[in-house]
Amino acid sequence: MKKFGGFIEKIFTGKNKINNKFFTINGRSSFQIILNTLNPKKIYLPFYICKDIIDILKKNKIPYDFYAIDRSFNIKKKIKTKKNEYVLIVNYFG
Repeated sequence: MKKFGGFIEKIFTGKNKINNKFFTINGRSSFQIILNTLNPKKIYLPFYICKDIIDILKKNKIPYDFYAIDRSFNIKKKIKTKKNEYVLIVNYFG
């Protein structure tokens, strides 16, 4: 499959960190830093999510599951997480 847009992924080092803040080139790189920091056992994703997020989780061998959202993109049902499990909440339209 041919990829369109985006940038080549870059591994970030301490040079990209200023005052405990990371500067990245795109959302995929930012998400990777978050995963490296949290080291999650599982991530819950909204049913409506871009493929790049799923690809990063697969690459890192992190299990994931989907949760339902309503027409307003809110979580339909409370998600019960265990230790080191996280819920990704997306602000779809700002």
